[in-house]
Amino acid sequence: MTTQLKSYTVAVLFILLPTSVLTAQSNPPYSHTVTTLSEARLFLAGTTVDGKVIFAGGGVPGGGQTTTVDIYDAATDSWNVASLSQSREFLAATTAGHKAVFAGGGYGSHDAVDIYDAQTDTWSTAQLSQSRYAMGSVSLGSKAYFAGGWRSGYGERSVIDIYDAGTNTWSTSQLSVARGWLAGAATETKVVFAGGRTLDLQTTDQVDIYDAATNSWSTAQLSQARMYLAATAVGSKIFFAGGNTTNYGGSSDVVDVFDTDTDTWSVMHLSQARANTAAATVGKYAIFGGGWIEGGSTPTGVVDIYDTEADEWYTANLSVARSKLAAAVADDRVFFAGGYSPGVGQDYSNVVDIFVVPEPTTLGLLALGGLAVLRRRRHP
Repeated sequence: MTTQLKSYTVAVLFILLPTSVLTAQSNPPYSHTVTTLSEARLFLAGTTVDGKVIFAGGGVPGGGQTTTVDIYDAATDSWNVASLSQSREFLAATTAGHKAVFAGGGYGSHDAVDIYDAQTDTWSTAQLSQSRYAMGSVSLGSKAYFAGGWRSGYGERSVIDIYDAGTNTWSTSQLSVARGWLAGAATETKVVFAGGRTLDLQTTDQVDIYDAATNSWSTAQLSQARMYLAATAVGSKIFFAGGNTTNYGGSSDVVDVFDTDTDTWSVMHLSQARANTAAATVGKYAIFGGGWIEGGSTPTGVVDIYDTEADEWYTANLSVARSKLAAAVADDRVFFAGGYSPGVGQDYSNVVDIFVVPEPTTLGLLALGGLAVLRRRRHP
């Protein structure tokens, strides 16, 4: 079934100057649109395959979970709706080759895997080796990695399920420390999983690193133990941003940066401490949107954008402050979808903020709400 979702354009014009003030004098303006998912939900999963942005599953009002899948096709600029084989939230998603893979999820801990093949426009199913939710997920080449997670009544998991999209086969490996609510990202040569929460409800600084060139695993440590962090990679650098330092709060602004070429670590900071932010990469930019501030009761609309070439940070805002959202990318656009906005409109959000992040040396990105200002700050 094909559905054209409602959208509207926010009239925002800005030009980046060497100072923090924006005027319309030197560079062309960029637009920023807001649309809606077919269903409001939180803790959904997002990924992109062959120009299609896919947001699947999630928790819905009333404590239920959904099978809904919203698919945006960049080639036709249209949306359609599909369904997962099982309703669930807290699922993990990544893309390997021409396949988008949605695995696990649900408070009841599912082993279900839904696989969308973009070449044939078909769905199939598989199973994880162990039922679980709150996994870290990432892809390298033709392989998708689903690491750790939680299983209701059984605690955390150390298993890593590895799906080879080229051969349609599965294998397993192990994390050095069993944990859930971890984050994963990959460069051209390495897969990295960091942070999380262990069975004793403690946050961890543990980092597991897989080197595809040597087919070996090693470990490292974050500068600060935390869970609910977000990860994305630009070039050889992986960014692990924000998170909670304890099981019950302690939001962090720390960004641990791992350079897989030099095998070195450094530390940066978000403009605002927060957990459960969504992360994505567009060209040279690492982008972190939304999240919750201390305790999870206060959502934020802040979007932090890091220019890896200029070593500069910029900030913008979502149209609706929210946490527990998902991010995905199509060309020069990053999509922030769904989430939780207690006290800000409807609690469960169907909003999709689409930011255009062009590749020129100057950044054009819209902040919402009438004429807006994009603020710049240098890396300290």
